[in-house]
Amino acid sequence: VENNVEKKITVKELAAMANLNEVYFSNCFSKAVGQPPLQYILEKKLQHAMVLLQDERLSIKEIAYRLNFGDVLYFSRLFKRKTKLSPSEFRKLFRQSAEEGGRPVDPFPLPPGSSK
Repeated sequence: VENNVEKKITVKELAAMANLNEVYFSNCFSKAVGQPPLQYILEKKLQHAMVLLQDERLSIKEIAYRLNFGDVLYFSRLFKRKTKLSPSEFRKLFRQSAEEGGRPVDPFPLPPGSSK
């Protein structure tokens, strides 16, 4: 999955590669990884999106399509649900961080008033 985040990956394909039926594969995957395969795939795609967003030459739409989300609004909703920032807010935060001496951006920031 990690090496193919820019490809369309389905649970059905992963199950077939493991030579298992889809339900059994999903159960085994969830037990081994701690989350369902689709959630894992989406998380890896969103983590890769954070890397791609650091390259301002790529538009948010390009990134959404490159990661096979198909719809920039769907991508933006998922990204914001995961990071609490829209893709453009994340990009702006990264740019500001780089300008202030390169402090790394927390890829999973908490909303204001929360603590870790």
